[in-house]
Amino acid sequence: MHRQAKPVRLFLLLPWVLCTLAARSPGQPASTSSAPELLNTIEALVATLSAGEPQRWEQFARERFAPEALSRRTPEQRRQLLARLHEDFGTMRLTGIRPQDDPWAADVEVRSSAGTIAGTLHVELEPAPPHRIRQFGISVDQGGDGRPKTSLPPPPDLRGAKDPQRLSSLLDPYLEKLAADDTLSGVVLVAHAGKPLFERAYGLADRERKAPNTTDTRFNVGSIGKQFTRVAIGQLLAAGKLALDDPLARHLPGYPNHDAARKITIRQLLEHRAGVVDIFDVIHAGDPPPRSNHEWFLRVAPLPLQFPPGTQKRYCNGCYVVLGEVVAALSGTTYEDYLASHVFAPAGMSAAFLAGSDPEERKARGYTRTPAGLEVASLGPGGRGCGAGGVFATGRDLLAYDNALREYRLLDRERTAWMLDGADSTGSRAGGASTVAGGAPGVNAVLASEGEWTVIVLTNHDPRAGEDLGIALARAILR
Repeated sequence: MHRQAKPVRLFLLLPWVLCTLAARSPGQPASTSSAPELLNTIEALVATLSAGEPQRWEQFARERFAPEALSRRTPEQRRQLLARLHEDFGTMRLTGIRPQDDPWAADVEVRSSAGTIAGTLHVELEPAPPHRIRQFGISVDQGGDGRPKTSLPPPPDLRGAKDPQRLSSLLDPYLEKLAADDTLSGVVLVAHAGKPLFERAYGLADRERKAPNTTDTRFNVGSIGKQFTRVAIGQLLAAGKLALDDPLARHLPGYPNHDAARKITIRQLLEHRAGVVDIFDVIHAGDPPPRSNHEWFLRVAPLPLQFPPGTQKRYCNGCYVVLGEVVAALSGTTYEDYLASHVFAPAGMSAAFLAGSDPEERKARGYTRTPAGLEVASLGPGGRGCGAGGVFATGRDLLAYDNALREYRLLDRERTAWMLDGADSTGSRAGGASTVAGGAPGVNAVLASEGEWTVIVLTNHDPRAGEDLGIALARAILR
């Protein structure tokens, strides 16, 4: 919901990472601490993705990916990945390489040809010839906000740690040290096959009252709330009440900006391409805070668009407020009631609620870092949550959501694959990898799920405290 919150959208094999890497100028050599084969592969990979040619990309994948990496996506899913990336980036510019402890792994910063979108490639090669790609992931930071990556000590090797006692013996000392250093304040949950193996709380929910975080503490999950709005839209799609390319005017004929409503489509709203103003541009000092998604909508909808629909891609909280209003119009109820009855209830998210709808003592209080130390965070315009974010939830709430989505209890198979970017939907549980994150001052949460493993980190500290830890733990489990 907040300006700092960035969506994370999975395209390939690994959970997404939002990384800011040390930039290098054109022609500056990458670090020599990585194997030359890795650097050559990175250059070939970037060139192939930049070309945007499906046949060339598929040939590259078949020649340069290890069998286990190649099997994780079908040719059609790889084609969809390429189409999305080429749409976002155009010709990629490689701007920096950050080697990992493993000489066969690196994080690579890339930018769009226009310089407006940044992303990170994570590449790992087999250490033995022919040095094929064993892991590959890519993230898109649509806002390009340049948040620094958290300096975390590497987590322990968690591969195969399916016994709760063994997992706890490995993980708890590591997390306790992070909490002692004030790097971690929140809840960490690790699940296998949908069941928690590890769940612990660290730090304080309210520093002034010395109230500790517990596993029942509700944390603001920021823009992860957009997932719930997308589910609601998916349910309406499945019911035949709308189509992705419908003009907004068809479902909101009274939209205040009539000309905009005729041009904007549902798909453009979902993809941040509609040009709707951000919620941070409609709240001013002294204004009463909005009390519902509808009140947010009344402030966003009348204003001129930032650009013609479909011509740009710019992170858009306002787009999801408008989608919340579409949900209300087509369901005949409020957005808030629809979310509670059609998403939270069937998913079993028993503790989840929108900001403003529950007593303050049930929430973790957010803290932001300042030169003077940790201080109570201001979450911007205030008011109640909306279609763009502001849901409070526990770790088990997010696990319940992930389970419900992958077990087709929220959407049918077709719409579940749509939510998970074309993930495999065979069997009783949808496969594929997916990571979503949200953040703002004093708010950072991540839900990373791949195969049978799920990692959830909720914090009441600034980004990137939660998402960097969640990504590091996911890698430690899956590497």
